[in-house]
Amino acid sequence: MAPRRASGEGSITRRRNGKYQGALRLPDGRRKYVYGDTREEIRRKLHGLIHAREIGTLADARGLSVGEFLDQWLQSGGIGLRSSTWRGGQRADLSYTL
Repeated sequence: MAPRRASGEGSITRRRNGKYQGALRLPDGRRKYVYGDTREEIRRKLHGLIHAREIGTLADARGLSVGEFLDQWLQSGGIGLRSSTWRGGQRADLSYTL
């Protein structure tokens, strides 16, 4: 049996199909789910979600159009992206949403 996770670290469960599911409670009370083949993969994904939640980059696309979502993403600076990828995102945003 796996050790208990601390409060705020999310939960990991095994699904009937043999895959794993992770759930993390968001500040507004909703849950964000991630799926994967191994418990370790889910642990890494949850760790990434926790980090994104802490620094404020966890995407929330509810009620946003594609253009609005891209604007929000570009304003965040495309954290974790190389500068060439970020510039490409800006060009794609302008050419496809205008």
